[in-house]
Amino acid sequence: MSEEMEGISEYVVSNALPGEEIACLVTHAKRKMVRFANGEFTVSQSWDETEAAILYRTKGTTSIGSTLNLDKRAISNTLDHLRSAAAASKPKSDLSPLPKKSNYIPIKGCKEEGLLSNDEKMVEFILRADASALKEGAERTAVVLNAEDVTWHLSTTAGVNAKASATSSHMVIRAFKEQGSGQGITASPFLSRLDPEIAGERAGKLASDSRAPQKGDEGYYDVVLDPSIFANLIDSVAYASSAYAIEAGFSFLGGQLGKKLASEKFSLYDDGRLANGLLVRPFDDEGTPTSKTPIFEEGFVKNFLTNSYYSKKLGLPNTGNAGWVEPRPWNLVVSEGKAREEDLFSGKVIYITNNWYTRFQNYVTGDFSTILRDAVFEIEEGKQLRSLKGLRMSDSLPRMLSSIVDVSSKAYLTKWWEVEIPSLVPYVLIKGVHLTTAE
Repeated sequence: MSEEMEGISEYVVSNALPGEEIACLVTHAKRKMVRFANGEFTVSQSWDETEAAILYRTKGTTSIGSTLNLDKRAISNTLDHLRSAAAASKPKSDLSPLPKKSNYIPIKGCKEEGLLSNDEKMVEFILRADASALKEGAERTAVVLNAEDVTWHLSTTAGVNAKASATSSHMVIRAFKEQGSGQGITASPFLSRLDPEIAGERAGKLASDSRAPQKGDEGYYDVVLDPSIFANLIDSVAYASSAYAIEAGFSFLGGQLGKKLASEKFSLYDDGRLANGLLVRPFDDEGTPTSKTPIFEEGFVKNFLTNSYYSKKLGLPNTGNAGWVEPRPWNLVVSEGKAREEDLFSGKVIYITNNWYTRFQNYVTGDFSTILRDAVFEIEEGKQLRSLKGLRMSDSLPRMLSSIVDVSSKAYLTKWWEVEIPSLVPYVLIKGVHLTTAE
C-alpha cells in the first residue's frame, strides 16, 4: 500500500501546470473498535480507508479538496474542480510558497507491527478491565477499545516526497455502582502495553466510592482536577493557541504573546515527535518538520501554533503544525510538578474526576461551562467526606490557569471522545474554581 500511496501523491503533483502549487497528502488508515457493555460484546467494527487530500494554489488563490476514489480519472476530475474553485476565488497577497523539502528524521518506536491483527488480545484486555472493575465493587461496566494503524505520504511541487506511519490504541472503561460511576483510561502507541487492570480498578473504585452522592452547592472551591478533565480543558487551551483561532477572534490568547497569563507552575508544549505519543509524524501537512513547541512556559505565553501562511502573516516561526487551513496540535504535554498526588488533597478540596459537554460562552475571555460527570468528591485532609452530584464548572480558562497552585509529579497519557488531542497531563490543584448547580 505504501508504494501505491506514493504513486498517487506523485501522480497528483505531476499534474501541476506552470504557475501552480500542489500538495497531496495520502492517508491510509486502518482502525478497529470493540465495545463491551453489561457483560457482553456489543460492537466489533473495522475500517480500512485511503484518502487523497489536495491543496491547490495559483496566482494568489487557494482551493482544497479530497477524494476516496483513487482512480486517475477521479483524481484528475478533483483537480479540475479545484482549478475551477480557485478561479472563482478572490486572490490573496499574503500567501507564502509551500515549504521546500527538508531533512525528516524518522521517529523510532512509534509503530507496533500487527497491532490490528490480534483480535484475541483486544478481547482479553476488555475482559481483564471488566473483571478488575467488578472486583472493586462495580455492578456493571461499559468498555470501548480503539486501535489504529495509519500511514501518510506527502508530495508537493516544492520537492517534498515523504512518508511515515504510526500506531495507537486507547481503552476507556466506565463502571457503575448504584448512583455512582467512574472512568478509567489506558493509552499507548502499542496495544500490547495497555494496562487494562489499572484502568478497570480505577473505574470500579470511583464508582463504588461515589455510589450514594449528595447534591452539591454552588460556590467557589479549591479543586483537584483529575488528568481526564484537565486534559479536556488543555485541549481548549491548545485550540486557542492556533494562529487561526487568534486571527478569527475565537481565542483568549489574542494579544497575549510574551505575557504572563498563567501560574508559574504551568508549562504546556506541543510535540509532534513525542516519545510514546499517539499522534507522531516527522512532517506536517505542508512538509515542514515537526518539533517540540512551547505554548506556555512557567506561565508566559511563548508561541502560537502556525503553518507557513500564518508564520508569514504574523511574522512568527513556522512551528510545523499545518493544517492547510488551521494549524493544530499533535500531542500536548503539561510539564510535571514536584508534588506527590496525595499532597494535593492535604487541604479541603473538591476532587473532580471527569466532565463532558464543555461549551464556551465567550471565546475571547475564555468563559466556559462544563458538566461534571462521574465521581466528584469532597475531601478534607486526604479523607473523602462525601460524593457529590448535580454540579457544573462555570469559570474562565485564563483565571483558572492563573490560579494553579500545584501540579503532581506524574503525568498520564489521556485520550477519549472528550479529549481529541492526545494529552500527557498530571493532576492539578486550582484555587477558587466556580461550581454551579446543573439541575
